[in-house]
Amino acid sequence: MACMKTYLTRRQVYFYNQKNKKFYISEEFYGDRDEFERFGLNDVCTKSWEEILEELRTIKTLRAFLSKVSEISGYYKSGIEEKIGTRIKVGQYKDIPFADEVYRIDSGCSGVFLDTQHSYKTIAF
Repeated sequence: MACMKTYLTRRQVYFYNQKNKKFYISEEFYGDRDEFERFGLNDVCTKSWEEILEELRTIKTLRAFLSKVSEISGYYKSGIEEKIGTRIKVGQYKDIPFADEVYRIDSGCSGVFLDTQHSYKTIAF
């Protein structure tokens, strides 16, 4: 019998500014609409990760990246709080963190790419 995935996918997106050689990394996003529905959680995400990736494909500037990360954060709502404010949490780092899935956007380029060097899958218990 195969093990069923029993955790929410941890995802991050980073923007690489080719001019100043700095990485701007989003907060971790846990799960998406499909995973929340599959696990029957009270929390809500109004988009699937594929829909979110589609929105990220057009990002070319840091300003657009920061705006989109803020918008993505707003897709996530807690089932235990009546009012959740949209927050933006982006840090400037020298090192890229590891998560289940880490995506890269390069300044001046269209597209979002899975960074396989910084992505890993956790073991399902």
